Amino acid sequence: MKLVVKDSEFESQVEKILEVNATINDAALQTKNVLESILEDAIVDKYINEAIDNKMRKIHSYADKLVLLSNNDKTNVSNFINYIAELDSKLD
Repeated sequence: MKLVVKDSEFESQVEKILEVNATINDAALQTKNVLESILEDAIVDKYINEAIDNKMRKIHSYADKLVLLSNNDKTNVSNFINYIAELDSKLD
């Protein structure tokens, strides 16, 4: 059995294949863009979380200092107020 393909049919099939290929390439590009966006968001979230963790460590450190100061030096309110002002300025 011989397979006979007319030139016009072959060209039509090639055109269909090229259309499918273009659709696949477009979908792949869109998928790549979405994945890159997700990755960028994840990296940004990581840095935001690290910054928040660092701020929280500083807050805890200053809170510990304030507690020690208030326990050790209840009569010297100005030192306590100065530590609060220092904490406030460093958190900005």
